[in-house]
Amino acid sequence: MASSSLAPLSLPTALACLFASLLLAAVAMGSFGLSSHGNVGLLAAAFAVGACSAGAVPALLAVALTRSTPMALAGLLLSMLFRTGAPLALGLIADARFPDLAAAGVFGMTVACYLWILAVETVLSVRMIAPGADLGRAR
Repeated sequence: MASSSLAPLSLPTALACLFASLLLAAVAMGSFGLSSHGNVGLLAAAFAVGACSAGAVPALLAVALTRSTPMALAGLLLSMLFRTGAPLALGLIADARFPDLAAAGVFGMTVACYLWILAVETVLSVRMIAPGADLGRAR
Protein backbone atom coordinates (compact mmCIF):
# COMPACT_ATOMS: atom_id res chain seq x y z
CA MET A 1 0.00 0.00 0.00
CA ALA A 2 1.45 3.36 -1.02
CA SER A 3 1.69 6.09 1.58
CA SER A 4 0.24 9.51 0.91
CA SER A 5 2.77 12.27 0.30
CA LEU A 6 0.27 15.11 0.27
CA ALA A 7 1.26 18.02 2.47
CA PRO A 8 -1.35 19.31 4.92
CA LEU A 9 -3.44 22.20 3.64
CA SER A 10 -2.83 25.65 5.04
CA LEU A 11 -5.73 27.64 6.46
CA PRO A 12 -5.75 30.20 3.59
CA THR A 13 -5.83 27.41 1.01
CA ALA A 14 -8.62 25.59 2.85
CA LEU A 15 -10.63 28.82 3.17
CA ALA A 16 -10.16 29.56 -0.54
CA CYS A 17 -11.45 26.09 -1.41
CA LEU A 18 -14.36 26.54 0.99
CA PHE A 19 -15.32 29.92 -0.48
CA ALA A 20 -15.10 28.50 -4.01
CA SER A 21 -17.48 25.71 -3.02
CA LEU A 22 -19.79 28.22 -1.31
CA LEU A 23 -19.83 30.25 -4.51
CA LEU A 24 -20.73 27.13 -6.48
CA ALA A 25 -23.52 26.37 -3.98
CA ALA A 26 -24.75 29.98 -4.21
CA VAL A 27 -24.99 29.79 -8.00
CA ALA A 28 -26.78 26.43 -7.92
CA MET A 29 -29.17 27.36 -5.10
CA GLY A 30 -29.74 30.84 -6.51
CA SER A 31 -30.67 29.58 -9.95
CA PHE A 32 -33.01 27.00 -8.43
CA GLY A 33 -34.60 29.53 -6.08
CA LEU A 34 -35.01 32.16 -8.76
CA SER A 35 -36.56 29.77 -11.25
CA SER A 36 -38.94 28.18 -8.76
CA HIS A 37 -39.96 31.12 -6.51
CA GLY A 38 -38.66 34.31 -8.10
CA ASN A 39 -36.88 36.92 -6.01
CA VAL A 40 -38.03 35.39 -2.73
CA GLY A 41 -36.46 32.09 -3.80
CA LEU A 42 -33.24 33.94 -4.56
CA LEU A 43 -33.34 35.48 -1.09
CA ALA A 44 -33.99 32.04 0.44
CA ALA A 45 -30.98 30.65 -1.42
CA ALA A 46 -28.80 33.52 -0.24
CA PHE A 47 -29.93 32.91 3.32
CA ALA A 48 -29.21 29.18 3.03
CA VAL A 49 -25.68 29.76 1.73
CA GLY A 50 -25.09 32.41 4.40
CA ALA A 51 -26.27 30.07 7.15
CA CYS A 52 -23.96 27.32 5.91
CA SER A 53 -21.00 29.68 5.67
CA ALA A 54 -21.74 30.89 9.23
CA GLY A 55 -21.02 27.35 10.38
CA ALA A 56 -18.32 26.28 7.94
CA VAL A 57 -15.84 29.11 8.48
CA PRO A 58 -15.65 28.78 12.30
CA ALA A 59 -15.46 25.00 11.88
CA LEU A 60 -12.38 25.27 9.66
CA LEU A 61 -10.86 27.78 12.07
CA ALA A 62 -11.37 25.36 14.97
CA VAL A 63 -9.56 22.63 13.05
CA ALA A 64 -6.75 24.97 11.99
CA LEU A 65 -6.14 26.30 15.50
CA THR A 66 -5.92 22.86 17.09
CA ARG A 67 -4.48 20.69 14.33
CA SER A 68 -0.92 20.38 15.63
CA THR A 69 -1.80 20.23 19.29
CA PRO A 70 -2.95 17.49 21.64
CA MET A 71 -6.38 19.15 21.37
CA ALA A 72 -6.82 18.21 17.69
CA LEU A 73 -9.63 15.77 18.42
CA ALA A 74 -11.42 18.37 20.53
CA GLY A 75 -11.00 20.84 17.65
CA LEU A 76 -12.63 18.36 15.28
CA LEU A 77 -15.53 17.86 17.68
CA LEU A 78 -15.92 21.62 18.11
CA SER A 79 -15.92 22.00 14.32
CA MET A 80 -18.80 19.50 14.14
CA LEU A 81 -20.77 21.66 16.56
CA PHE A 82 -20.20 24.80 14.48
CA ARG A 83 -20.74 23.04 11.16
CA THR A 84 -24.04 21.48 12.23
CA GLY A 85 -25.41 23.93 14.78
CA ALA A 86 -25.32 27.19 12.86
CA PRO A 87 -27.10 26.03 9.66
CA LEU A 88 -29.65 23.99 11.59
CA ALA A 89 -30.51 26.78 14.03
CA LEU A 90 -30.59 29.52 11.40
CA GLY A 91 -32.60 27.37 8.99
CA LEU A 92 -35.19 26.53 11.63
CA ILE A 93 -35.43 30.16 12.75
CA ALA A 94 -35.88 31.40 9.18
CA ASP A 95 -38.47 28.73 8.47
CA ALA A 96 -40.48 29.66 11.58
CA ARG A 97 -40.16 33.45 11.50
CA PHE A 98 -40.32 34.32 7.78
CA PRO A 99 -43.33 32.80 6.02
CA ASP A 100 -42.27 33.99 2.56
CA LEU A 101 -38.88 32.32 2.90
CA ALA A 102 -40.55 29.20 4.30
CA ALA A 103 -42.86 29.06 1.29
CA ALA A 104 -39.81 29.33 -0.97
CA GLY A 105 -38.22 26.33 0.79
CA VAL A 106 -35.50 28.02 2.82
CA PHE A 107 -35.07 25.05 5.17
CA GLY A 108 -34.78 22.57 2.30
CA MET A 109 -32.24 24.80 0.58
CA THR A 110 -30.31 25.08 3.85
CA VAL A 111 -30.21 21.30 4.20
CA ALA A 112 -29.11 20.83 0.58
CA CYS A 113 -26.40 23.45 0.96
CA TYR A 114 -25.37 21.95 4.31
CA LEU A 115 -24.87 18.51 2.77
CA TRP A 116 -22.70 19.97 0.01
CA ILE A 117 -20.60 22.04 2.42
CA LEU A 118 -20.38 19.09 4.84
CA ALA A 119 -18.74 16.97 2.15
CA VAL A 120 -16.36 19.74 1.10
CA GLU A 121 -15.43 20.78 4.60
CA THR A 122 -14.88 17.20 5.76
CA VAL A 123 -12.31 16.70 3.01
CA LEU A 124 -10.66 20.03 3.84
CA SER A 125 -10.55 19.26 7.58
CA VAL A 126 -8.97 15.88 6.98
CA ARG A 127 -6.43 17.43 4.61
CA MET A 128 -5.55 20.13 7.16
CA ILE A 129 -4.51 17.59 9.79
CA ALA A 130 -1.00 16.30 9.23
CA PRO A 131 -0.53 12.56 8.73
CA GLY A 132 0.46 10.98 12.01
CA ALA A 133 -0.82 13.94 14.02
CA ASP A 134 -1.44 13.41 17.72
CA LEU A 135 -5.24 13.36 17.99
CA GLY A 136 -5.31 13.37 21.75
CA ARG A 137 -4.41 9.68 22.20
CA ALA A 138 -3.80 8.55 25.73
CA ARG A 139 -0.15 8.07 26.53
